[in-house]
Amino acid sequence: MVANSNEKRTVACRILSYAGWIEGSLPIAAKIALVDHLNRPVQLFRLVDVKLPEQTVRHPFFALTRSATVAVAPLGTVEIPPRVEGKIAHKTSWLLHGGIVIEGFLDLFEGVRVSDHLAHRTGFVALHDCTIYMPHAAAPTMVVPRVPFLALQTDRAIGASEIDGAEHIE
Repeated sequence: MVANSNEKRTVACRILSYAGWIEGSLPIAAKIALVDHLNRPVQLFRLVDVKLPEQTVRHPFFALTRSATVAVAPLGTVEIPPRVEGKIAHKTSWLLHGGIVIEGFLDLFEGVRVSDHLAHRTGFVALHDCTIYMPHAAAPTMVVPRVPFLALQTDRAIGASEIDGAEHIE
């Protein structure tokens, strides 16, 4: 059975915004990947069943501005894109506002350097096998290990670097 172009699904996720972590679900087309949905030219992301930072009440709807969206981490494994043969996983480190650091792997075709890719790229990129370091003024840095996949909006990062060498995907 072929999916109707109007068919939707919801992707439960945690979204890092400038105000903190937001939990909710993104309604997206049934056959589109999360990163492709996020890279559409829209100014607002429509979320449903939303919990705002430090709140207990859930909101049935919330419009999140694209400009305040830093990263989107889907909950569960359904959104993890398959690894592509011939790409190389580059371990990267991303510095974000507030001193947050995300380390994760960015898959690029052989011969493409991380810096070259980012120089010609805006929008969200797919990172896998991530660790998030979130500093706190009054406490030790909180470490969120083993985030299987997240979509990071590159123009919301202060900068990025490649940490180690790369590993081939076979």
